[in-house]
Amino acid sequence: MLEIVMKVLTAFIVIALLFIVLPLTIKMDVLREFAVGLVSIGYIPPGVDILLLGGFVGYVGSAMAHNWYNVVYYRDKGYGMGSVVGYIPSAIGGVKVFVSPIGKFPKPTPENVATVKKWMKLVTLDQMLIYFTFCTFAGTVPALIATSLLPRGTVLSGWGIAAHVSEAFAKIVGPWGFYLIAFIGLSILFTTQLMLSDNLSRNIIEILWSTSEGVRKWAKGDIRRLYYTLLVIYIVFAVTIIWSGMEPLLVLLISANVPHFMAFWAIPALIYINEKLLPKEYQSPRWMYVFPIIMFVFSAIIFVGLVLYYGFGIKIF
Repeated sequence: MLEIVMKVLTAFIVIALLFIVLPLTIKMDVLREFAVGLVSIGYIPPGVDILLLGGFVGYVGSAMAHNWYNVVYYRDKGYGMGSVVGYIPSAIGGVKVFVSPIGKFPKPTPENVATVKKWMKLVTLDQMLIYFTFCTFAGTVPALIATSLLPRGTVLSGWGIAAHVSEAFAKIVGPWGFYLIAFIGLSILFTTQLMLSDNLSRNIIEILWSTSEGVRKWAKGDIRRLYYTLLVIYIVFAVTIIWSGMEPLLVLLISANVPHFMAFWAIPALIYINEKLLPKEYQSPRWMYVFPIIMFVFSAIIFVGLVLYYGFGIKIF
């Protein structure tokens, strides 16, 4: 049910932003500035807020190169070898399912190799065309709209952040515009946070389930017991942080910058797994390393910059 809701809301967000809000708000000078920015590779505006810059990139597709944890979605849908390792069943109406603590790959026979290559083509299409395209859309379109609507130098703070763009759009189209933008914002945050909280819980569970026999015994072989316990703990923690009085934007930016820390171990780990643990017949081509390595370097710069500035007061941008 939640998956259907996510798909409906995603379609609504894309249609509303692309065909209603963007045409009514976009300014040509903003588009020109955007076009220049696309080709200004490596340029960082003087005085840029590194936390904001890192959060923007990190929030859009988890820095795009770090979406490795989405593999749990493929697994739970039964794609590829996901059909033989088990999945996390629903809390309501689900049944106990055996989940293998170790990964599996088929014997590298000619038939299996051909099948795996077909799956890899689908994954590549999904990640490089669909995922990348929509991540780029999610990052650029709202930014273009906000830049076109809000005067430069507008201070966004507190809970009023959610209302700035809504109020500006309402001045152009009328009161209904306020509620449209507000609902779009709610839809974006709901779908994103639901996905991230689920993925975070699933990946922590993956690590615990595959490395600790004690955890598997505690769960009595039922991974649902572990997953939903952790999910509840995470939700309670998140609600506590929200109501702690911290600035909403600060909370969002801190969480959005986490992927830059993830890059330090996730990207090298993925390359190691591909090179050392997979049979040669199933390894991804080495030219694909270009993308994660570029992202690794970028994330390293952002992460080091954050540590230097907020830890030692040293500003590198």
